Parts: sequence; C-alpha cells; structure tokens
Amino acid sequence: MKICIIDDEKSNRDILKYLIHHIDNSINIVGEADNVKNGIAIIHQTQPDLIFLDIEMPDGTGFDLIQQLDQHQPEIIFCTAYNQFALKAIECSALAYILKPITKDVVAQALQKANKKIDGNLRILQYNILEEQLKQLTTIRKRFLLPTAENLHLLYYDELICCIADSNYTSIYLENGKKIVVAKTLKEMAFILASHPQFYRVHQSNIINLEKIKSISKTDNHLSVLMKNDMEIMVSRNKRAEFLLAIRQTFL
Repeated sequence: MKICIIDDEKSNRDILKYLIHHIDNSINIVGEADNVKNGIAIIHQTQPDLIFLDIEMPDGTGFDLIQQLDQHQPEIIFCTAYNQFALKAIECSALAYILKPITKDVVAQALQKANKKIDGNLRILQYNILEEQLKQLTTIRKRFLLPTAENLHLLYYDELICCIADSNYTSIYLENGKKIVVAKTLKEMAFILASHPQFYRVHQSNIINLEKIKSISKTDNHLSVLMKNDMEIMVSRNKRAEFLLAIRQTFL
C-alpha cells in the first residue's frame, strides 16, 4: 500500500510515520506535504492508495484538497481535532477519520478499514455527498451513507421512519419496509440527523421522524405515537411536553 501524509504540523506527520512503520513495515510512505497546494502536487506525482489528511491547513482545508482531485480517487482518512460541523460531514459521507491526539490503536484500526477496498464509483459518491454536506445544498434531496458489515447504504433523510437503539447498534426503519442495522449508537445517529428538525428523540432508545407519524395516543399517564409503518413508540415522561411543542411547531 502506498500512503501520503498531508498535515501542516511536522510533529503530526512524524508521529504518523512512526506509528505506521511499527504497525506494518511493508507500507510504503511515498510522500508528505504541509499544505493543500503541495498535497495536490504530491498526490498527482505518487498516486497513493491512501491519504492521511489534516482538515485545517494554512492555505485551505482537506475538503478543498479533495475537490481538486482528478480521476485518481484514493482512500481518505481525515486526521482532525474535534470539529462538530466537519465530523458530521465526514460521518454522512461514510469516510474515515481519526481524532487527534493520534494513537497507535486508532491508526491500526484505520489502516485495517482502508485495506477493505471499495468500488471506485462508490468512492466518487462518497466525495459527492461530502461536498453536499459541506455546501449545505438546499436544491437537492438530502442523503447520506451508512456502512454495515456487508454494505454501504445510500439513504435519503425523508425515507427514514425511526431509529431504535439496541446497545451499540441501531435499527433503522425505512418507508419501503426495509430495516438496516448499523454499528452506531443512537447518539451517533442523532449526530448525523441533528441538522434535520423533523427528527426527534422521544426516548433514550428511540428517534422518530415527526413527518412519518400516523397518530398520537395520549392519556394521563401514557403518550405514544403510531408511525406510518405501524410501529408504536413510547414517548418518555420527561419528553412529553417538549415533544407536543415540537409537534405543534412542525404541523401548525
């Protein structure tokens, strides 16, 4: 495997080189760069299989670099300090990232995932969805990617009915009757759905699409919703008032 490291801090590049060498000394680090311009040049020159890519650099961002790539579409692993907006865009495109400070274990896990090559057309789709998220385009039907053990699923926000937590997994129910189980917690799913106000967490175990509610059942001690797929979902006691307000704001 040929790897490039693009990060404006030499100490970060040195740490990555050291860790990669000790994880797998057969990996060939073919180049490094400290900004977007030099990064593009080194990618064109070396045609790497994988890039470890910083987000914030002096002359732009890692996202700017991706938009300047031509036919060569390498694997990307973003290396970043925590940035909520950037991480959401990466999550929605199902691209990989590791958080700084970088450790041997997370680099090893990232390299293991990178070895599982995906179709080049799917890589282009990942880049396109990343661009949609970053530009917050309003003229298109909003979508995102979710990986499972067997596949990478392209989903549209408006086809989700609900998300149900099951330990460190989440079951996602769609309008077409399909169910997808992903290795993400409900908190991680809430992060992906956060910019879409129709998604509401009615319980610690459930997120629903307010636009997919068929009916609401309310008594003195009970509040539940019947979804369009005929699933009945309880609203937790401490969420009831807030939920009913969200319903009024959505539909009235």
